[in-house]
Amino acid sequence: MSLSLYGLGTQFLVTPYNANELSVGSHPTYLALVNLNPALYSEEKKNSSLMVNRGTWVSDVSLSSLDYIQKVNDKTFYFGARYSALSDLEFRGEKPEDEPLGYFTSHGLSFKSGISFNRNNRAYGFSISYVSMGIYTESSSGIGLGFGYLAKFRKDLNLGISIQNIGKMSLLDNEAPQLPLRVLIGSSKLFNLSMFSSTVYTSAELNSLNSNINYKLNLGNKLTWKQMDILSGFSISERVNYVSFGLNLNLKKYEISYGININSQSLGEPQILSLKFQLP
Repeated sequence: MSLSLYGLGTQFLVTPYNANELSVGSHPTYLALVNLNPALYSEEKKNSSLMVNRGTWVSDVSLSSLDYIQKVNDKTFYFGARYSALSDLEFRGEKPEDEPLGYFTSHGLSFKSGISFNRNNRAYGFSISYVSMGIYTESSSGIGLGFGYLAKFRKDLNLGISIQNIGKMSLLDNEAPQLPLRVLIGSSKLFNLSMFSSTVYTSAELNSLNSNINYKLNLGNKLTWKQMDILSGFSISERVNYVSFGLNLNLKKYEISYGININSQSLGEPQILSLKFQLP
């Protein structure tokens, strides 16, 4: 076997797990996307919050994740977990047969913790992750580091930078999988209009998936009216283009978000539902 046959591989580390990210795109200045930029931990308005996400990615890959944030004095701590699985993969021998010899699952799992703090309209963050992936009887694990920065300027202009998945994995079938090094840089601008507000997000991403340097450009918008956010996004990459939409309802103690993604290669329509709870 080669690593290209190992199901999900480490690609699950760059897959959206949040309805907001699926709807608007991967922006290091979008305050709800704490898993993208460690500096965003400190932007949580309440003392603590819990977000639970559930959905599907292309090819019926199942997605589940959890994000917990806790403020302590002038620092903010984060804990998160994500899990993805691709089921009903067929195991076949070299001889062609009508029925497979069996079925198995490819999975990816990560646990992340981090810290963030503010200094003069600047936020800085650091994270460390334990990463595990497996397929059939093979498995691999490793450690990844992440760094984030967020700058707030006048007139509601923000700039964010994030570097993720700096690390190494153990051997898998005599070869170590590569963590997808990911660099994000982006900006956001809030426009206050008469009855609603609009935040425009732009970002560029470089990642090392499949041992190659890949790019993705993202454009997103959050249109806010009273307690409702209408989300939209557009992404361009080397192989696939995406259009996405979503809705976010902001209630007193919790938020409900839904996102759907439509891609140019008819690989299915990823959907994610997110619930966020404000804790005491």
